[in-house]
Amino acid sequence: MSLKLFGIEVQAYYHGGSLHGKDVHKLMSNASEIFKSFADTLKKCKKDDCKLRDKEIDDICQSYANLCVLWDDAFSYASKKGPMKNDIVMSHRFVTAAVHSHVALGLNVTPKVHLMWRHVARQMQLTGGLGYKREDWVEKGHQTSSQTREQHRHNVDVKNVPYQWLAYISSRRIRKY
Repeated sequence: MSLKLFGIEVQAYYHGGSLHGKDVHKLMSNASEIFKSFADTLKKCKKDDCKLRDKEIDDICQSYANLCVLWDDAFSYASKKGPMKNDIVMSHRFVTAAVHSHVALGLNVTPKVHLMWRHVARQMQLTGGLGYKREDWVEKGHQTSSQTREQHRHNVDVKNVPYQWLAYISSRRIRKY
């Protein structure tokens, strides 16, 4: 099974070959099907000296699928704009389950995991919650600037940039929340 069937691209040049942004979202959205397919492939291709039984492979892959679902729900609740008390409670439940599953699988407790575990519930209680404070706009800015650099990388100087493009750039304003 290829992740490309789900429109997922592993970015070899970005963070040492990991997934990011939209690809992580696609993985989390299709985790059950993807990890079931991983299990099938692993069982079909395992070497004769593999010590894992088919059931163990299924269980491990299912654990990772469950972890993706838990984190996806935790991030969804944490990202709500203007969360209600019940949203904060549900977010904390999903985060708690995700962190316990995360640690049980032997995964590292990264700064993002720590922030979700220890700080997000309190931050959600602040005016507006975290929905308006996500880093998506930063990532979008990186993508836009990369596209612009690529588009104009052969330009010698600003005189070669079309006036309409300069007018567009200067008309952009930072959105205030």
